[in-house]
Amino acid sequence: MNLSEEFKDLLFSDISIKKEFIAYFLEEVTETNTLILHNISCSDSDKIELIKSNTNLLLYLLKLAQALKNYNADVFVNLEAEIIEYSNLDSTYSNLLKNAFQNALSKLESTEISWDFENNIDPANRYLRILNQIPFDIYKDSKSLKRESYENLTDEKFKRINQEFKSIIKEIHNENVLSVGISYSYANINLPKTYDIIFDTRDYTKFWKQKTIVKGAFNYRDIFHPDLWRGHHSHCLIEVVGDIPEIFNELPLNNGGRNTHSGIGLCTEFDWNIIKKIKK
Repeated sequence: MNLSEEFKDLLFSDISIKKEFIAYFLEEVTETNTLILHNISCSDSDKIELIKSNTNLLLYLLKLAQALKNYNADVFVNLEAEIIEYSNLDSTYSNLLKNAFQNALSKLESTEISWDFENNIDPANRYLRILNQIPFDIYKDSKSLKRESYENLTDEKFKRINQEFKSIIKEIHNENVLSVGISYSYANINLPKTYDIIFDTRDYTKFWKQKTIVKGAFNYRDIFHPDLWRGHHSHCLIEVVGDIPEIFNELPLNNGGRNTHSGIGLCTEFDWNIIKKIKK
């Protein structure tokens, strides 16, 4: 049974995707007992043994589902080996398992997960990672955006974005407003967005209950937009409310290079209660 290619994508998927897949696979394997009775020609005693093995696989998948629920995604890497081991029991059973896997995969692929809703993202992954400082010298003396950079927008939408830009640009001289680079966004997020917790991704015992407001974003160095795009690294203006924690002094300067910090995290207090438990 060659499942390696399919597993490559699953292994690097968000934990919420893994949970969805296991739920579908459980459904498929549950139905396999009936298929064993109708599609495998062997003695009754052999069928009983196959059903026992299939039940053991079900129990394994239930434990895996529980592990994923507890944010232990590492156990997922063993799934392929487990399926192969069970599939070696009987050639027809092997085909049934392969079909169960493919059916689960098809269900997963037809499931629409909208990245426009943060609640669709697993809480363990709902945080932004700040990587570096970025000199803000592109727009700080500008009074408006260049219309030609937004040729795909209607005049009304461009006017709205231009107004938001003018409002944000006035704050660049605020000492609590920082110009930073953020690694890929976990979802499409409308700005401004307020987070409650600042934490050190290297040491989760170091955190600050302090509000941080992500005010605006820039992509491709010079395109301002009032939201974050999932999967994109962005140049952002953020406001830290109150005294800025010392950890921000560690951020390297990125003026076109690749210097990055291992990460300052921003999240809500609700998500922090989950993140701090699973990242120990």
